[in-house]
Amino acid sequence: RAVVLSELASLPEPEPEHTHRVSVVTLSQTSAKN
Repeated sequence: RAVVLSELASLPEPEPEHTHRVSVVTLSQTSAKN
């Protein structure tokens, strides 16, 4: 999980809302897997 979040954090943020949505989806997917 930390690696994915780090990659998202390192990426530029063209659209904060979109980035936030991606983060939420990623967290949801990782939570479901765990």
